Amino acid sequence: MGLSWSTFLIEIVNFVVLVWLLTRFLYRPITQAIATRRATITKDLERAHATQSHGEALEKQYQDRLVAWETEKATLRAALDQELGAARAARETALQDDLARMREREEAAAQARDAQRLRELERRAEETGAAFCARLLARIASPEVESRIVDAALADLAALPEGQRASLTKAASADGTLVVATRYPLDDARRAALTRALTAALGTLPQLRFEERDELVAGMRIDLGAFSLDANVADELQWFAQQ
Repeated sequence: MGLSWSTFLIEIVNFVVLVWLLTRFLYRPITQAIATRRATITKDLERAHATQSHGEALEKQYQDRLVAWETEKATLRAALDQELGAARAARETALQDDLARMREREEAAAQARDAQRLRELERRAEETGAAFCARLLARIASPEVESRIVDAALADLAALPEGQRASLTKAASADGTLVVATRYPLDDARRAALTRALTAALGTLPQLRFEERDELVAGMRIDLGAFSLDANVADELQWFAQQ
Protein backbone atom coordinates (compact mmCIF):
# COMPACT_ATOMS: atom_id res chain seq x y z
CA MET A 1 0.00 0.00 0.00
CA GLY A 2 1.58 3.34 -0.98
CA LEU A 3 1.59 6.73 0.92
CA SER A 4 -0.70 9.35 -0.57
CA TRP A 5 0.67 12.78 0.07
CA SER A 6 -2.59 14.41 -0.76
CA THR A 7 -4.33 12.38 1.87
CA PHE A 8 -1.54 13.16 4.33
CA LEU A 9 -1.86 16.88 3.68
CA ILE A 10 -5.62 16.70 4.06
CA GLU A 11 -5.20 14.90 7.36
CA ILE A 12 -2.72 17.54 8.48
CA VAL A 13 -5.12 20.27 7.44
CA ASN A 14 -7.96 18.49 9.26
CA PHE A 15 -5.82 18.20 12.38
CA VAL A 16 -4.85 21.83 12.27
CA VAL A 17 -8.47 22.83 11.76
CA LEU A 18 -9.49 20.56 14.61
CA VAL A 19 -6.84 22.03 16.87
CA TRP A 20 -7.93 25.53 15.86
CA LEU A 21 -11.57 24.68 16.45
CA LEU A 22 -10.76 23.07 19.75
CA THR A 23 -8.62 26.01 20.73
CA ARG A 24 -11.20 28.58 19.70
CA PHE A 25 -14.41 26.95 20.77
CA LEU A 26 -13.39 24.63 23.61
CA TYR A 27 -10.01 25.35 25.20
CA ARG A 28 -10.29 29.15 25.36
CA PRO A 29 -13.80 29.13 26.96
CA ILE A 30 -12.70 26.45 29.35
CA THR A 31 -9.59 28.43 30.18
CA GLN A 32 -11.62 31.58 30.65
CA ALA A 33 -14.15 29.67 32.77
CA ILE A 34 -11.33 28.22 34.85
CA ALA A 35 -9.76 31.65 35.20
CA THR A 36 -13.11 33.16 36.14
CA ARG A 37 -13.74 30.34 38.59
CA ARG A 38 -10.27 30.74 40.01
CA ALA A 39 -10.79 34.48 40.41
CA THR A 40 -14.13 33.82 42.07
CA ILE A 41 -12.57 31.27 44.36
CA THR A 42 -9.74 33.67 45.11
CA LYS A 43 -12.21 36.42 45.94
CA ASP A 44 -14.23 34.02 48.01
CA LEU A 45 -11.09 32.96 49.83
CA GLU A 46 -10.13 36.57 50.37
CA ARG A 47 -13.61 37.33 51.66
CA ALA A 48 -13.46 34.22 53.83
CA HIS A 49 -10.07 35.29 55.18
CA ALA A 50 -11.41 38.79 55.75
CA THR A 51 -14.51 37.38 57.40
CA GLN A 52 -12.36 35.07 59.50
CA SER A 53 -10.08 37.95 60.46
CA HIS A 54 -13.11 40.08 61.31
CA GLY A 55 -14.60 37.18 63.23
CA GLU A 56 -11.35 36.67 65.10
CA ALA A 57 -11.23 40.41 65.84
CA LEU A 58 -14.84 40.31 67.03
CA GLU A 59 -14.09 37.24 69.10
CA LYS A 60 -11.07 38.93 70.63
CA GLN A 61 -13.15 42.05 71.26
CA TYR A 62 -15.85 39.92 72.81
CA GLN A 63 -13.30 38.11 74.95
CA ASP A 64 -11.83 41.45 76.03
CA ARG A 65 -15.30 42.77 76.84
CA LEU A 66 -16.09 39.55 78.68
CA VAL A 67 -12.91 39.87 80.72
CA ALA A 68 -13.65 43.55 81.36
CA TRP A 69 -17.23 42.68 82.35
CA GLU A 70 -16.02 39.94 84.69
CA THR A 71 -13.57 42.41 86.23
CA GLU A 72 -16.24 45.10 86.53
CA LYS A 73 -18.67 42.55 87.91
CA ALA A 74 -16.14 41.44 90.51
CA THR A 75 -15.47 45.09 91.41
CA LEU A 76 -19.19 45.84 91.67
CA ARG A 77 -19.74 42.68 93.71
CA ALA A 78 -16.94 43.66 96.07
CA ALA A 79 -18.34 47.19 96.36
CA LEU A 80 -21.84 45.78 96.93
CA ASP A 81 -20.55 43.37 99.56
CA GLN A 82 -18.73 46.21 101.27
CA GLU A 83 -21.80 48.43 101.12
CA LEU A 84 -24.02 45.63 102.39
CA GLY A 85 -21.55 44.92 105.17
CA ALA A 86 -21.49 48.59 106.16
CA ALA A 87 -25.31 48.78 106.01
CA ARG A 88 -25.59 45.58 108.04
CA ALA A 89 -23.14 46.90 110.62
CA ALA A 90 -25.05 50.19 110.76
CA ARG A 91 -28.34 48.34 111.19
CA GLU A 92 -26.84 46.15 113.89
CA THR A 93 -25.48 49.23 115.66
CA ALA A 94 -28.84 51.00 115.37
CA LEU A 95 -30.58 47.85 116.61
CA GLN A 96 -28.22 47.60 119.55
CA ASP A 97 -28.82 51.28 120.33
CA ASP A 98 -32.59 50.78 120.08
CA LEU A 99 -32.38 47.71 122.31
CA ALA A 100 -30.25 49.64 124.80
CA ARG A 101 -32.74 52.53 124.81
CA MET A 102 -35.62 50.08 125.18
CA ARG A 103 -33.85 48.42 128.11
CA GLU A 104 -33.19 51.82 129.67
CA ARG A 105 -36.84 52.81 129.20
CA GLU A 106 -38.01 49.49 130.59
CA GLU A 107 -35.63 49.80 133.53
CA ALA A 108 -36.74 53.39 134.11
CA ALA A 109 -40.39 52.36 133.85
CA ALA A 110 -39.76 49.43 136.21
CA GLN A 111 -37.96 51.73 138.65
CA ALA A 112 -40.80 54.24 138.37
CA ARG A 113 -43.33 51.46 139.00
CA ASP A 114 -41.29 50.18 141.93
CA ALA A 115 -40.96 53.71 143.31
CA GLN A 116 -44.68 54.31 142.85
CA ARG A 117 -45.46 50.98 144.49
CA LEU A 118 -43.07 51.82 147.32
CA ARG A 119 -44.65 55.26 147.77
CA GLU A 120 -48.07 53.65 147.75
CA LEU A 121 -46.96 51.12 150.36
CA GLU A 122 -45.39 53.90 152.41
CA ARG A 123 -48.56 55.97 152.09
CA ARG A 124 -50.69 53.03 153.16
CA ALA A 125 -48.31 52.30 156.00
CA GLU A 126 -48.40 55.93 157.10
CA GLU A 127 -52.20 56.04 156.82
CA THR A 128 -52.41 52.78 158.72
CA GLY A 129 -49.99 54.07 161.34
CA ALA A 130 -51.81 57.39 161.60
CA ALA A 131 -55.16 55.64 161.85
CA PHE A 132 -53.76 53.29 164.48
CA CYS A 133 -52.28 56.16 166.45
CA ALA A 134 -55.50 58.13 166.10
CA ARG A 135 -57.56 55.22 167.41
CA LEU A 136 -55.08 54.58 170.17
CA LEU A 137 -54.83 58.21 171.24
CA ALA A 138 -58.60 58.65 170.91
CA ARG A 139 -59.00 55.80 173.37
CA ILE A 140 -56.42 57.11 175.81
CA ALA A 141 -57.31 60.81 175.37
CA SER A 142 -58.42 62.33 178.62
CA PRO A 143 -58.36 65.64 180.50
CA GLU A 144 -55.14 64.50 182.19
CA VAL A 145 -53.43 63.94 178.81
CA GLU A 146 -54.68 67.29 177.60
CA SER A 147 -53.38 68.96 180.77
CA ARG A 148 -49.90 67.65 180.03
CA ILE A 149 -50.11 68.91 176.43
CA VAL A 150 -51.25 72.34 177.66
CA ASP A 151 -48.36 72.47 180.13
CA ALA A 152 -45.93 71.65 177.27
CA ALA A 153 -47.53 74.38 175.14
CA LEU A 154 -47.09 76.89 178.00
CA ALA A 155 -43.40 76.01 178.10
CA ASP A 156 -43.14 76.48 174.34
CA LEU A 157 -44.86 79.90 174.57
CA ALA A 158 -42.34 80.99 177.14
CA ALA A 159 -39.48 79.95 174.85
CA LEU A 160 -40.78 81.54 171.60
CA PRO A 161 -38.03 83.18 169.49
CA GLU A 162 -38.09 86.95 169.17
CA GLY A 163 -39.07 86.79 165.48
CA GLN A 164 -42.18 84.72 166.20
CA ARG A 165 -43.08 87.03 169.09
CA ALA A 166 -42.92 90.01 166.73
CA SER A 167 -45.11 88.22 164.15
CA LEU A 168 -47.66 87.35 166.84
CA THR A 169 -47.69 90.93 168.11
CA LYS A 170 -48.28 92.23 164.58
CA ALA A 171 -51.08 89.73 164.01
CA ALA A 172 -52.66 90.65 167.35
CA SER A 173 -52.67 94.36 166.44
CA ALA A 174 -54.26 93.56 163.05
CA ASP A 175 -56.89 91.14 164.39
CA GLY A 176 -58.04 91.77 167.94
CA THR A 177 -59.53 88.29 168.50
CA LEU A 178 -57.54 85.42 169.99
CA VAL A 179 -59.19 82.00 170.26
CA VAL A 180 -57.86 79.22 172.51
CA ALA A 181 -59.54 75.91 171.60
CA THR A 182 -59.25 72.68 173.59
CA ARG A 183 -60.97 69.29 173.58
CA TYR A 184 -61.89 69.42 177.24
CA PRO A 185 -62.81 72.45 179.34
CA LEU A 186 -59.87 74.18 180.99
CA ASP A 187 -59.88 74.87 184.67
CA ASP A 188 -59.42 78.41 185.98
CA ALA A 189 -55.79 77.86 186.90
CA ARG A 190 -54.75 76.82 183.38
CA ARG A 191 -56.84 79.60 181.82
CA ALA A 192 -55.03 82.09 184.01
CA ALA A 193 -51.66 80.52 183.12
CA LEU A 194 -52.47 80.70 179.41
CA THR A 195 -53.57 84.33 179.76
CA ARG A 196 -50.28 85.24 181.42
CA ALA A 197 -48.21 83.30 178.86
CA LEU A 198 -50.01 84.89 175.91
CA THR A 199 -49.70 88.36 177.45
CA ALA A 200 -45.98 87.81 177.88
CA ALA A 201 -45.62 86.52 174.32
CA LEU A 202 -47.70 89.24 172.66
CA GLY A 203 -46.90 92.20 174.85
CA THR A 204 -50.55 93.21 174.83
CA LEU A 205 -53.41 90.75 175.05
CA PRO A 206 -56.27 91.14 172.55
CA GLN A 207 -59.78 89.90 173.14
CA LEU A 208 -59.44 86.30 174.37
CA ARG A 209 -62.01 83.52 173.88
CA PHE A 210 -61.87 79.91 175.07
CA GLU A 211 -63.65 77.14 173.10
CA GLU A 212 -64.05 73.35 173.22
CA ARG A 213 -63.70 71.40 169.93
CA ASP A 214 -64.24 67.66 169.71
CA GLU A 215 -62.05 67.22 166.59
CA LEU A 216 -58.88 68.10 168.52
CA VAL A 217 -58.98 64.70 170.34
CA ALA A 218 -56.73 66.16 173.06
CA GLY A 219 -54.58 69.26 173.35
CA MET A 220 -54.90 72.91 172.33
CA ARG A 221 -55.05 75.15 169.26
CA ILE A 222 -54.46 78.93 169.39
CA ASP A 223 -55.88 80.94 166.47
CA LEU A 224 -54.80 84.56 166.00
CA GLY A 225 -55.78 85.96 162.63
CA ALA A 226 -53.79 84.12 159.95
CA PHE A 227 -51.62 82.44 162.58
CA SER A 228 -52.40 79.13 164.20
CA LEU A 229 -50.39 77.52 167.00
CA ASP A 230 -51.19 73.80 167.16
CA ALA A 231 -50.47 71.58 170.14
CA ASN A 232 -53.07 68.85 169.83
CA VAL A 233 -53.28 65.21 168.85
CA ALA A 234 -55.39 65.71 165.69
CA ASP A 235 -53.05 68.24 164.06
CA GLU A 236 -49.97 66.23 165.01
CA LEU A 237 -51.46 63.11 163.47
CA GLN A 238 -52.35 65.03 160.29
CA TRP A 239 -48.79 66.39 160.11
CA PHE A 240 -47.41 62.89 160.62
CA ALA A 241 -49.55 61.48 157.80
CA GLN A 242 -48.55 64.31 155.42
CA GLN A 243 -44.85 63.87 156.17
